[in-house]
This record gives sequence, structure tokens and C-alpha cells, in this order.
Amino acid sequence: MKKRNIVFTVLLTVLPTVSWAELYLVDQIDCVVCGPERNTPIVDTDITIKRNLDGQKVPLQNQVQNDIISQQILADKIPIDPTAADKYIDSMKKQNNLTDSDLAELFEQVGRTFTEGLGLLSDQYYHEMFMHHKFKSQLVATDDDIKQYYEEHPEYSEGWCELQVAYVDYTDETKDTVKQNVEQIIQGKQVDGFTVDWSSPMKVKVNELVADKKFIFDLDISAIAMLQANNTFELYKLIDKKSATLIPLEDVRSSITDKLNRKKLESMLSNYNQEVRKFIDIIDLSDSFIMAGE
Repeated sequence: MKKRNIVFTVLLTVLPTVSWAELYLVDQIDCVVCGPERNTPIVDTDITIKRNLDGQKVPLQNQVQNDIISQQILADKIPIDPTAADKYIDSMKKQNNLTDSDLAELFEQVGRTFTEGLGLLSDQYYHEMFMHHKFKSQLVATDDDIKQYYEEHPEYSEGWCELQVAYVDYTDETKDTVKQNVEQIIQGKQVDGFTVDWSSPMKVKVNELVADKKFIFDLDISAIAMLQANNTFELYKLIDKKSATLIPLEDVRSSITDKLNRKKLESMLSNYNQEVRKFIDIIDLSDSFIMAGE
């Protein structure tokens, strides 16, 4: 369909209505997806008002992609159960204990009518089915692929240390005495009439230690380090620690498989989109608009 013909159709539809009335903007066509099965207009409210069920607006590029998939399902004659989407929606309602009223309220919150909301759910189901039929069924990460990725992108568990902290105050007059007492405590000796109140043990990730406290991890177990601050001696006792260790392959196999499949899927989709665009035309009509009379 030519851009000229589309604009003419819009104007022809509205002129009899608005010829005698003041005009105001109702909606505006941003583009038309001209595909093998139909010409689908995407209007401004589809982008600025209507949202996905997660509350996020759907970018124009995503809406174009969704319509291309919908048309390809028809063009490729992919066998589908006409009742499958309804069954999917019914199952979703049961799993989440939702009524039609609940769905209607949810759809209203994202700027859609009840019919539009059901259509959105149906499209999501058929699009996922298309993705599986066209691509996901071909995603098979081999053991060699997984092992190579594991070796090139090693993952480590986070190192940590468990410690206790104490703060011992002093004045200019008591500084030397307090320091001597603290040093006796550090050496494991007892000092009559002098004690240190330690905090409860706390476990801290190594990468969360501030720069001037990184040394704590290098202490020996049970060792105590002392820092001097304003009128305070800071004490750090290392109770336990564990260095970062390489995570075994089997523990990350699933996540590596997902990453490899996602990367392959993106490549397949990119190639597919380039091929499909030979049969799809996107006509920009953002300067056209639909008017109505007051």
C-alpha cells in the first residue's frame, strides 16, 4: 500500500464528519507495517498511553517486531491450535487466582480495554510459540561450547572475612596508658581493670571492605590490628576468612547454557530480521493524523 493511498483513506473517512465542526486531534498514525498478510497502522496512543502488563511502554520498534512475527505466523502457515491462547489465559487465571474483573482492572491500569488485554495475552502466547518453533528448538549448546566458555570466562565465589571490631577511647592524658593496655590485649595478655568490648562477629565480603581496611583479610586468624583515629583506637580481630575460589563447571553449567543460547538466539533473530525485511515495508506516517469534530 502506498503512503499516498493510506493518507487519502484517513482523510476521506473523517472529512464528512468534520467539515462543519471544529477539529481536534484524536490520534496520530506513526507508521504502517506493510507485510505479506496485512497493513497494520501503529498510532501514537499505542506508544504513549498503552503499556505492557508489566506497566512498561512498548517502544515503536518492538511493536513493529511484534506485528512482523504475527504476520509471519500466518505467512509460514505454522500449525496452531485456535483454542490454545484461550487455554493459556484460563490457566494463567487459575494459577494466579484471577477473575475476569481482576483482569479488566489490570488491563485498565495499562491503558487497554478488556478485549485489547486478552489480545495482548494471546499475542504473547503465539509469539512465544513462534520463537520456539522458529528458533529455540534449534538452540543446543554442546559440552565443548560450554567448556570453552567456562575456561574463557571463569567465575569465582566471593571471598569473605569474619571479624569483630572494638573502639577504645582515650584522652591526651590517658593516651599512652591506654595504648600500652591495648597492646597487651593484642598480645593475648590480660590487664587488670582494663577490658575491650568487642562487637558481635560480622561477615564481610572482601570486595566490600573499604580501601584502608583491605589489610584485615591478610591478617592471621585470631590476629588483632590496631588503628589510631581521633581520640580512639580502632581494633580489628580476624575470626575466619575464605579466599575467592573458582566455581566448579557443574555449578555454572545452567547459567552458561542460558548465556550461549541467548547469544545464539540474538544472532538468529538478527539474521531473520534482515531476511524478513525484504518482504516488509515500514511506512512513516508520523505527520499524518486522525481528526474529529467537537
